[in-house]
Amino acid sequence: LYGRENDLKLLKSKLRQMLKARSHTLAMDADNVKRDLWLITGMSGQGKSALVMKGLRDPARRMGIAFAWGKFDRNKNAAPFSAFADALSSLTKFIMTQRNAQRIQEEIRNKLGMHEKYAIANTMPGCKDLFFSSDVSVRRCSLSNIAN
Repeated sequence: LYGRENDLKLLKSKLRQMLKARSHTLAMDADNVKRDLWLITGMSGQGKSALVMKGLRDPARRMGIAFAWGKFDRNKNAAPFSAFADALSSLTKFIMTQRNAQRIQEEIRNKLGMHEKYAIANTMPGCKDLFFSSDVSVRRCSLSNIAN
């Protein structure tokens, strides 16, 4: 990442600040831990993906922070919000590798109704494993069909 040293320092600094603030809040009130969403924007070909991987993903993994990311690629997938769907799919894969994956799944399953589970699984198939066991087939259908 030639010439991006300042950008890398900034990302790593922000990551450390976030971790420090979260640790402090978690010690005080676990129910009110702030979640962070960072959006990196810019013209194609500027090296945003490489910058995020080196400046955020790799350090986050070393710090034990769940890191999910998505990329909107106009040439491959013009679906609206595809970057968010990719990020949630990435987060689902991460969760499924954790020791407490079953507990997380149960918490999510208990908080969402059946309509919400099917709507999310239909919209973002990569998240299906959070809501349903692997042997359940979630077919694409409209929300009106789910209600019946």
